[in-house]
Amino acid sequence: MQQLIRLGTYAWPYRKKIVLSVVCALLVSAFWSLNLSITFPIVRVLFEGDSLHANVDREISELKTEIQGYQQNLDAVKDSDVAEHARVQRKINDASQVLLTRQVTKDVILPYVPEDKFKTILLILGLVVSATVVKGIFIYFQEILVGSLVNAASNDIRADVFRNALKLDCQSLAGIGTSNLTSRLTNDVGEMGLGLRLFGADLVREPLKAVLCIIVALYINWRLTAVGILVLPLIGLLFSRSGKALRKSSRQTLETMSSIYHCISETLDAVRIVVAFGRQDRHQQQLVDANTEYYNRSQKLVRVTALVRPATELLGIIAFISILVPGAYMVLNRTDQIAGIKLAARPLEMAELATLYALLAGVLDPVRKLSGILPIMRRSMSAADRVFEVIDLKTMVPEPEAPVVLPRHCESIEFENVSFRYQSTGSANSHPLSLHDISLKVNFGEVVAIVGGNGSGKSTLTSLIPRLMDPTDGAVKVDGVDIACVASMDLRNQIG
Repeated sequence: MQQLIRLGTYAWPYRKKIVLSVVCALLVSAFWSLNLSITFPIVRVLFEGDSLHANVDREISELKTEIQGYQQNLDAVKDSDVAEHARVQRKINDASQVLLTRQVTKDVILPYVPEDKFKTILLILGLVVSATVVKGIFIYFQEILVGSLVNAASNDIRADVFRNALKLDCQSLAGIGTSNLTSRLTNDVGEMGLGLRLFGADLVREPLKAVLCIIVALYINWRLTAVGILVLPLIGLLFSRSGKALRKSSRQTLETMSSIYHCISETLDAVRIVVAFGRQDRHQQQLVDANTEYYNRSQKLVRVTALVRPATELLGIIAFISILVPGAYMVLNRTDQIAGIKLAARPLEMAELATLYALLAGVLDPVRKLSGILPIMRRSMSAADRVFEVIDLKTMVPEPEAPVVLPRHCESIEFENVSFRYQSTGSANSHPLSLHDISLKVNFGEVVAIVGGNGSGKSTLTSLIPRLMDPTDGAVKVDGVDIACVASMDLRNQIG
């Protein structure tokens, strides 16, 4: 979640695109649920003997008669029998709600529906095709908006990583490694962009599709829908448990990819030496070992991913059956309850049950897609961890809080009892001193040659002058001013 929030700060400058993409996702979800809801009139036309107009008129008449009967029963109930009074009143309310829906359908929709049943089917199918076309247009625009946002945010992230890397000292950069940094700037930022794209498109659109289908299903029959929804927490638990394993495996896989970058970079940068000394086989074996490690760690990710989708589909089938069995029983027996448990406001019809099944399928399809997106998102968040580590890394050569102005160099450069030790990722004192108690003064205009064997500290000593590194002990002074008290750019502007 923390990484998503940080990614959100990079997406915020493009918030207009975010708002428009969410609007597109809402419209896509609305047309998705609309297409599935059209199952109701199709089943009505195909399996009922009358047209939609005759069906609605008959239902309105039956509902009015039913409400009148309930009202008579309510009038006959004693005032002291509160429970019976509430039960009958609930039936009146349920029937009145259905009556209102049918009346609105008759007054608003049916005037545009032909009387002929075949023409009605053609009209409904035409609406399905039109809704699908419009939905596809909104999907296209959402993908364009999200893709533009992701590419811009990825460029900003890559720029921030590179900017912070240039602010680091030599030791910190060496600790990251050129190949590792290259891997984070390219492969890891690419993985982050993929995750951000999925989050902006699929992870917004698919849950909205499921939610709208659930809302429509709840309107049709909230009791049966609630039975199916009971499975959703199990799916959420599955996603949570598998997500932890996926993130760990994804992190290991990305680190192994850095090793592959390192092997290739090291070999190609020194290809003349490798060929001249006949070390091709050794470097080839290093790449084989890195590839094998990457394969083994990737397989762990594949195994977890392969388990999530079939498990999700199994839970979805359980939810489907949990509605199918009681729904089929009520349709076949023309009842609204099972074993004394009321599961519908009135006897369930075939059209209602078919629509519930269609809407449930509309919920399961987004859930199935989300199960495939989960591994990619976890890998993306692992990549984000590695990228933000570079952005958060602080230099070991800090700028002074109150920098001293350094006049133009005209006197001397002096090393006073300078010692230096290279830091490591482990203990701070794991490396021996590269420089020990060095004192040296070079007057302005003098030419001094520093001579020594490999590893004797020549480069280390000269690197202290522009503050590429700071001494462990002692001080480096220019014209008597300690360079640790001078702004780095002020100091380096006098070099060269």
